[in-house]
Amino acid sequence: MTEEKDTIEYFLENNEIDISGWDLRKSLRLLAKSNPPLLERIQSPIIYKVDKEFLTGINSVAQKTYSRIATIHHYLSMAKKAFEEVTNTEEYKLKKFFYALRASVACLWILEKEEIPPIEFGKMLNGLDLPANLKTRIGELIEIKSTISETYRHKGETVLIEFMKACIERAENESQSLPASKGKMTDLNDFFLKTLA
Repeated sequence: MTEEKDTIEYFLENNEIDISGWDLRKSLRLLAKSNPPLLERIQSPIIYKVDKEFLTGINSVAQKTYSRIATIHHYLSMAKKAFEEVTNTEEYKLKKFFYALRASVACLWILEKEEIPPIEFGKMLNGLDLPANLKTRIGELIEIKSTISETYRHKGETVLIEFMKACIERAENESQSLPASKGKMTDLNDFFLKTLA
């Protein structure tokens, strides 16, 4: 038994790794609809084993078929739900706050950029022209989050809550005017056939 196989079996047996899979046909159908969980999965920086040609190819097809209007609906729904949970209580879990914040920033990205929102929150923040005080405070909260337990309850953050509210309202007002995908089914079919060959 190889060392690599031993390592994988250890992680699987001890629930330290989460693996899921979709078949290629289903994945490409989801890609045609700009399915955000799939778009995030194919850009994950955490890679255990990779077929570089496939990963490059599927990300290229994802860019061609990317639909801003389809994608923003996913993040807007997430942002509204998490934002409501955060603002309906005096204290909240910081994890839930970041769900609302990341989804709100993703909405802003979609409105202002023609690229798929990066899965990495830092890249999203750095790619947008946000006020320095917001970026600084978000960085501080990321530091806090990395040192506290899941039971920690946070409160306040009026400036960031107002920022999220503005992102959500803007997304609600502007989302319907976003363009749909310009992708062609032939791009997906060609990639499917090339992968099978």
